[in-house]
Amino acid sequence: MVFLLFLCLCNSPPNNAFSLPSNLYPNPSPSLKPTQETIASKFSFPLDDWQLESILPLAMNSNVICTAPTGSGKTLIGLIAIHLRLLAPQSPQSSTSPARIIYTTPLKALSNQKFNEFVSIFGVDSVGLLTGDTSINRSAKILVATTEVYRNILWRSWSTDETLSDIATVIFDEFHYFGIKGRGTVWEESIILSPKHVQICALSATVPNAQSLARWMSKITGRETTVLDGNNQPRSVPLMFSFATKKGIVPLFADANSGPGAKFGMTAPPKPSSSSKAATGGFKSSLSSSSKRKAIKKLELNPALLTISKNQAKIVEAKSRRGGRSNTKQKAQKNLAYKEVPEFPFLVDELELSNRLPAIFFVFSRAKCESHANTVASALSKRVQQQDNNGKGVFVVDYTVPATPNTSLLDQQSIDKVSEIVEKFNLLNPEIAFPMKTAHRLTQGVAVHTAAILPRQKQLIEELFRDSLLKVCFATETLAAGMNLPVRTAVICSMVKRTDDGLQLLTTSSFLQMAGRAGRRGLDVAGDVIVLATPFETVHDAHKVVVGDVLEIESQFAPSFGLVVNLLQRKFSKQALQDLLENSFANFGEKNNGVSNNVLKKSAWSVFLSLKSVLKEFGCVDDADIVTNAGNQVGSLGVNNPVLLVACLRECEDENLDVNAFAGFVAALTVERRRNEGFNKEALPTNLVAALATAGACGDRLFLSQFEEGGYSLMESCPVELNLDATMIMLVMQWASGISWLDLVDTYSGEGKLEQVSSSSSSSSSYLFDSYTETLLSEIYHLPKTTPQSPQSPLETIYFGGGTPSLLPAPNLIRILEAIKETFGAVPHAEVSIECDPGTFSPEKMRTLCAAGFNRVSLGVQSFDPQILRNAGRAHTSEEAFASTFLMRTLLAEKLIKSWSLDLISGLPGQTLEIWAETLKTAVGELPPHMSVYDLQVEDNTEFGRRFGGVSVDNDEDRISSRLNPTSPSLPSPIDAASMYKITSSSLRDSGFDHYEVSSFARSTSTRSVHNSNYWGLDKQWWGVGSGATSMIKSKRFTRPRTVSDYTEWVTSGFPGSPTDEEELESSSRLQDYFLTMLRTSSGVDLDLVAAQFGAKTSAAILTVVDEFPSLVVLSLDKSSMRLSVPGGFLFSNQVLSEIFFRLDKIHPL
Repeated sequence: MVFLLFLCLCNSPPNNAFSLPSNLYPNPSPSLKPTQETIASKFSFPLDDWQLESILPLAMNSNVICTAPTGSGKTLIGLIAIHLRLLAPQSPQSSTSPARIIYTTPLKALSNQKFNEFVSIFGVDSVGLLTGDTSINRSAKILVATTEVYRNILWRSWSTDETLSDIATVIFDEFHYFGIKGRGTVWEESIILSPKHVQICALSATVPNAQSLARWMSKITGRETTVLDGNNQPRSVPLMFSFATKKGIVPLFADANSGPGAKFGMTAPPKPSSSSKAATGGFKSSLSSSSKRKAIKKLELNPALLTISKNQAKIVEAKSRRGGRSNTKQKAQKNLAYKEVPEFPFLVDELELSNRLPAIFFVFSRAKCESHANTVASALSKRVQQQDNNGKGVFVVDYTVPATPNTSLLDQQSIDKVSEIVEKFNLLNPEIAFPMKTAHRLTQGVAVHTAAILPRQKQLIEELFRDSLLKVCFATETLAAGMNLPVRTAVICSMVKRTDDGLQLLTTSSFLQMAGRAGRRGLDVAGDVIVLATPFETVHDAHKVVVGDVLEIESQFAPSFGLVVNLLQRKFSKQALQDLLENSFANFGEKNNGVSNNVLKKSAWSVFLSLKSVLKEFGCVDDADIVTNAGNQVGSLGVNNPVLLVACLRECEDENLDVNAFAGFVAALTVERRRNEGFNKEALPTNLVAALATAGACGDRLFLSQFEEGGYSLMESCPVELNLDATMIMLVMQWASGISWLDLVDTYSGEGKLEQVSSSSSSSSSYLFDSYTETLLSEIYHLPKTTPQSPQSPLETIYFGGGTPSLLPAPNLIRILEAIKETFGAVPHAEVSIECDPGTFSPEKMRTLCAAGFNRVSLGVQSFDPQILRNAGRAHTSEEAFASTFLMRTLLAEKLIKSWSLDLISGLPGQTLEIWAETLKTAVGELPPHMSVYDLQVEDNTEFGRRFGGVSVDNDEDRISSRLNPTSPSLPSPIDAASMYKITSSSLRDSGFDHYEVSSFARSTSTRSVHNSNYWGLDKQWWGVGSGATSMIKSKRFTRPRTVSDYTEWVTSGFPGSPTDEEELESSSRLQDYFLTMLRTSSGVDLDLVAAQFGAKTSAAILTVVDEFPSLVVLSLDKSSMRLSVPGGFLFSNQVLSEIFFRLDKIHPL
C-alpha cells in the first residue's frame, strides 16, 4: 500500500456589586446553585462575585453583553459560557449533533493565543482554529476564529441556505471593535446575520451605551439580552499613572493612587444612565459637593509637573504661529521642550532599577518600534564598553558576541534559553529565520511586535514574553487588543496618533485599552502606566485623555460589495432586503447623530443599490440580479475592493505574465499604498508594465462608476487605488522567484518596503503554507471515514511530490508525515520520499526532515549549466545545484537517507546535443544512486506553453522558436530531442545504471524507487492527497479538484461527492492502466496475467501487435510476456500503446 501526496504551491468586590432585575427570570432553574458551584470548580482561583453572577443569564440562554475595563477579567465570562454549553451539549436545533461554540476575536494573533489557551483547558480534540491563514480541526466543539471568518461563514450560509444548526453560542471578544471605523461593520453584520437559535455573548471594554446595544440585539435576535456591567469593579491589580521626563518618572495625579483603575479610582462614580454619552471616565453630577471637590483635588495634575507644563505650553504656542522664519526665542522654546523628552535607554534603566519590568512600550509607528528597540539594545551592549574604558571611542555592536547579564536585561539562564529557542526556530525555518541582529536583540530581552513581523516570528515573540523571557517590547496599539502578555508596566510613548483625519489625540477608550495591559495578577501589587513627555503634546493633553469620557459606540454599518453579492445569492425580495438593512444599529432608536431613521434607512438602501449597479456594470451581476462567476469571486475575496481585483485579473489574463510578474501584479492591486511614489516602469518587465497600465485604465472606469453611483461615501468605503511602487513590486517578484527572506532583509530593510509587504497577509507565503497544510491534514484525517471498506494494511511508501514540497517549512512537512502515519500506519523502514529543488532547503532543514523519518530525496537539479537554468526560468543556480548534490552524498554516507535521485530535464531552451552530453557526464560524476531524466513536455496554460505552444514545425530538423520572442533561445528539434533520449540511455547504461523504466535509471535493484515499483502494475492501490491527486482503492478511482482554491473549498465544504463521485474502473480501464504503467518498464507486460484476468482472446490480440513492429521496438519472450526494447522501444512507446489500445477496443471497448 502506498501513499501519494500532492503539494502545490486581588481585591474582592462588594457583594452587591452586580444585580439583575428581579423580574427578569421569574422562575429560575432550581438546579442553578449546583450549576454555579460546578462552573466555579472549573477554575483554580475564586471568581469575583460579578463573574459568578454571569452564570444565571448565560444558563438561561440569554444573550449577554459584558462591559468592563481592560484587565478586569471579562474573558472569564467567555470561559463560563463555554463551560455551560459543554455541560448541556445538545444543539437547540438538533437532537443528534453536538452543540458547538464559536469564539471570535478581531486579530489573528489573538485567535492563535486563545486557541492555545483553550487547548490547554479543554484538550486538543475539542478545540479548532479558523483564521484567514490557518485551519485546524475546524469541526471541533469549540472553534476559535477571527470575526471576519465568522462573518464569511454567515455570508456563505445565507447564499447556500445552510442552517448552521450545530452552532449554539457565539462569543465576540473585544466587542468594542463594533464602533471602529472601517472594521465595525463586520461585527454588526455578524449580529444581524446570525441564526435566531444562536446565543450571543459579547465581551467588551467600557461601553457607555451598552443598554442601547442590548435593546438592539434583543430586537434583532428575538431573545433577551442582559448587560453585565463590571465597570465599577476594582481591578485585582490597581493601576498607578505616571509621567516620564528626562529627569525621572513622577506621578501624573496629585494623589498617586487615583485615576481610572487605580486604588481609589475615580471616587466610585455611579453607573451611567442609558442616555449618557459618558462612561466611567468623567466626574458625575450625582456626587455630593464635598465628594466632588475631594475627587477633583485628587485627580488634579501633580504640582511637580507644572513647570514642565509651562515649558510645553511655550512650544505649542510657537508651533501655532504661521509664516516667517523661526526667531531665536522660538528656537529656544523648542529646545526647552525637547529637553524634557526622556531617552529610551534611560527609561529602561529606570524601570529595571525600580523593578518595574517587563514593560510594553506602545509606539504608533512600525519603523519607530524597530528604531527604539535598536537604540535600547545598542545601549545595553555599550554597558561593557563603559565599564572597560569609560565610554571612550566609537562603539560598534558585534552581534556575533553572545549577550551576557552585563549586556542584557536577562540572567544567564534566560539568555541561554532564548538563544536555544531562537537557534532552533532558525534551523527549522531557514526561509524566515531571524536576522543575526534581531536574534541578538532577543537574547538581550528586547523585542518588537508589529504587523511588519512575520506571523510565525511574532508567535515566537509572544511565547517568549509569556514565559518571562523578554523584558521590553516595543509594539503598536494592536498588542493591547486582548493579548494576554504578562507585563508590570505599560508605557504610552505618545498621546497622538495618525488617523484618517490626520494626527489626533488618543481617545480615552484607546488609552485605557493600552493601560489595562499593566499589572500581573498574583505577581504585582500595582500595574504602572507611564506617559512619556514629547515636544508635541503637553502634560495637560495627557491628563485630559486619562480622565476623559469614554464615548458611546456608534454604528459603522456600511454595505460592501461582498455583502451585496451574498445577499443577492439568497434571492430575497426587495422588501426583505430593505428590512434587513433596517436592522442596523444606526437605524435603531429615535435618532442617531441628529439624523432621522428614515434618512438613514434610505441611505443604506441607496448604497446597496449603488453597489449593485457597479457590480452589474463590471459583469458581476446580470440584469436579472443573478450573481455571475465573477460575482462569486467578489463575494469570496477579503480585500478592500474585490471588484477592482477581479476586473483587473480578468482584463489582464492575456498579458502572458509569468509566476513572478503575476505575483507583483497582484501585490500592486492588494498591498496598501502608504504614500504617493513615482512609478519607475524601467525597473519592471515590459509585459508587467503593460498589465499595470491595463489595470490602471480598469481602475479609472471603476472609480468613475463608483463616484457616479455613490459619490465620495462610496469611494471611502470601497477605495480604488493601485500601488505602483516599483520597489515594492520588485520585492514581491523576487520573493516569488525563490529569493530567501534573509536576502530580502539585507536588500530592502532600510527602505521600509519589507514592512509594507509583510504586513499584507495575502502576500505572506507562510500564510499560504500553513493554510494549505491544514487543508491537507483535514483530508488525511477524514480519508478513512469517507472511503468505505478501505484497506487497513500499513503503508509501504509515502511520497511528497507534485510541485516543490521542500518550500514548505520543516514543521509543516513533519506534521503532515506524522498525520499520515497516525491515520494509516506504516511498515517498519517504509520509504518516505520528498521532491526538493536546490535552494529551497538548508542542511539543517534536511537533517531535521531526516530525523523525522524522510529517508529518500528526489533532487530536481534539471541542469548544471547556468545559462540553461536561466533559459528554463529555474529559481536555483548551478552553485546551489552542486551544493545540494554534495549534501545528498553526505547524508547518504551518514546513513540519514537510504537513497537519493538526481533529476534532469532534456529538451530545454538553448540545449544542444553537446551541452546535454556534458550535463549527463557532470550528473554521473555527482554519484547519484538513482537518476530520473524527463523530456520537456510543452503544455497549455504554462510559461512554456505560452512561449512555444501551437508552433508548427515544417521539418523535423528545425529548432522550435518562441512565438512571443523569436530572438529568445529555441527548443531542440524533434530529431535532436530523440537523439538526446538515446544518448541518455546509452550513456547512463555505460556508466553502470539499469534503465528500468522509460525515465528512470538505478545503479542497482536496491536503489530503484520502491514507490514507483509499487505504484505500477495491475490493481495496485494507493492513497492520494492534495489538489489534483488521485486515489485508487478497490478498483475505484477518485480525483480531487485540480486547483488549490477548488480543492480547499472541497475540503472545507466537508468533501461533497465523496465517495459517491468515485469512478469504479471497468475491465477495459483496468487493462488500459496496466499497459500504460507496465509497458514503460523493462520487465514489461505479463501476458499470462492478462490472459488470466481478461481472457486468452485478449492476450492473443496483443501478440498480433508484436509482428507489426520490428524487434528494435518490441521484444516478446516465450509468448508469455511483452516488453519494449531499450532505448528504441521506450522511444516509440506511445505509438505501440496506441496500436494496442486500438486492437483491445474491439474486444474490450475503452
